[in-house]
Amino acid sequence: KTDKLSPVSDQLGCKAHWAVSAVETLESAIAIKKNGTAADTRISVQHLIDCDSTNVGCVGGWPARAWKFFQKIGYVAPEAYPYKQYLGAKRQCLAIKDKTTIKKLDSEFRGRQYVTLKVDQLKQLVQIQPVSVAVNAPPCFRLYKRGVISHYDCPCTSASFDEVEVNEIITVVGFGQTKQTDKEYTYCSGYWIARPSFGATWGENGYVRMCIPR
Repeated sequence: KTDKLSPVSDQLGCKAHWAVSAVETLESAIAIKKNGTAADTRISVQHLIDCDSTNVGCVGGWPARAWKFFQKIGYVAPEAYPYKQYLGAKRQCLAIKDKTTIKKLDSEFRGRQYVTLKVDQLKQLVQIQPVSVAVNAPPCFRLYKRGVISHYDCPCTSASFDEVEVNEIITVVGFGQTKQTDKEYTYCSGYWIARPSFGATWGENGYVRMCIPR
């Protein structure tokens, strides 16, 4: 349901994809668990970028480390952090005056470490909640406009899976099946519905459909 998803974010000039995806998946998980909406639990991306020393701010990072930060240090709503909006840059970590606004991640929301999943396994997880996924996003990925993107449209930086470097964290929110009338049908059995943090004007209203190879 769309009310379990927070609005599409734009990481701007900061490589904050790891933080955005970590926040998005947690907001959705809490909304699903509590039968509420993602708007009920908004989490400050700026606080995470500024204060999580296990990741590297605008250079990059990993959602699994961000979830550990939420367990140990906690998270706050955007209005509770001195920088109340996402700035698109890492700033000095600022103290939160009202400590009662800090919430720590419950054990039932504990994220897994880095796991390689098969297609059917990821489909099962996505039917429960959005999932943070690390992908290889070459420059052509940014040029995506609409439709199902595949390796034929935008090849990975290496033909060998073992040598492909992941450089973008996206949030997979669903999947679909290609039809015989689709031009991608011959090589895509379906597609992932995902959202990188490129803003709502990118791609299909901020989303991308990515080929699931046959």
